[in-house]
Amino acid sequence: MDRATLRKVADIVERASTAALEAEGFTARYTGGNFDDRTGMLKLEVVPVAKDGESGATREGAMLERMGGTVGTTFVRAGRQYRILGYVPSRRKYPISAERLPDGKRFKFGREVLDAAA
Repeated sequence: MDRATLRKVADIVERASTAALEAEGFTARYTGGNFDDRTGMLKLEVVPVAKDGESGATREGAMLERMGGTVGTTFVRAGRQYRILGYVPSRRKYPISAERLPDGKRFKFGREVLDAAA
């Protein structure tokens, strides 16, 4: 087993899992894995699908809203524009996950970016 083969299998499993879970209101997302010469192990995250008008069904999304931010909100930092992707409570110093809009690169930020969010 190699990385390319594991990634192909992960794409197939992710699509099949998402198709099976959609009726129940969930989606599956491939989050990584590992392999050796004979076997591979995939990590899938099962996430509730947000309904229209809801900002998200996760506890982290609710915590982010209580702190004054919402997923998808944009802000400018050092002359570059970013979009908030989520809140990770286990990262105490930099709990906010965001992506830089021009290229999609992901970054971690402290809570102070919520004040700058538009």
